Amino acid sequence: MKKRPAFHAASVTPACTPDRRRLSSLLVLSLLLSLPGVAWGQEESTTPEWDRRLVFTEDVIAAAKLQGSDQIIGVGEFGMLALIDFNEKEISKAELVETEITEDLNDVVAMPDGSAVIGSASGNILRYADGKLEVVQNVGNDSVLDLGVQRDASGSIVALWAAGGRGILAVSRDGGETWEDAAPTEVSQPALPLPNNRPGIWFSGVANVIEDSVVLNANVNGRPAELGKDYKMTYE
Repeated sequence: MKKRPAFHAASVTPACTPDRRRLSSLLVLSLLLSLPGVAWGQEESTTPEWDRRLVFTEDVIAAAKLQGSDQIIGVGEFGMLALIDFNEKEISKAELVETEITEDLNDVVAMPDGSAVIGSASGNILRYADGKLEVVQNVGNDSVLDLGVQRDASGSIVALWAAGGRGILAVSRDGGETWEDAAPTEVSQPALPLPNNRPGIWFSGVANVIEDSVVLNANVNGRPAELGKDYKMTYE
């Protein structure tokens, strides 16, 4: 993968491959580990003081309300997955779900059948259903940063989209069971007019430029400018 280039002079029309980035907000889920389960909130504990083993916190990167349930599913670092309930007093109670997954879980969407589709930092798509978390498919070599739901006019889900680092873009049209690559092979950028014809260094502002796609519309002594002779491209 090529680094971001800089261009010298005139207007250019490059093509590039996409590289999507998204920053996820972190919610802090405080969990009180006690026997026999995990709970947090203002509820008075019936566990003796001497039997409260430890208090710890987990970063919840994303959460969604499970369909057909009052539970909220939260996902986070190192494969953390928790189910959160609220009682009549709106006091929360959380339970960690034990899984064999150790990679960071970055996003989650709830499905109509009560399951949840999850994207991971290893480029994996996972599904949580019936108390189990399983890998469905790998869609790339970088993090899946965002999951999107595409609906029709009636509100029914017609497709799921996964986007992430290094141009990851995948689509599922069967509820997350199978995924196919949907990343564009090229993205054309509009021409970049330069303010004057003075010598200088100009930056295109894009990454992963296909060098052969750059067209420089400039004249030198009445002839078209030539790459390597009248101008050059450098990488930064």
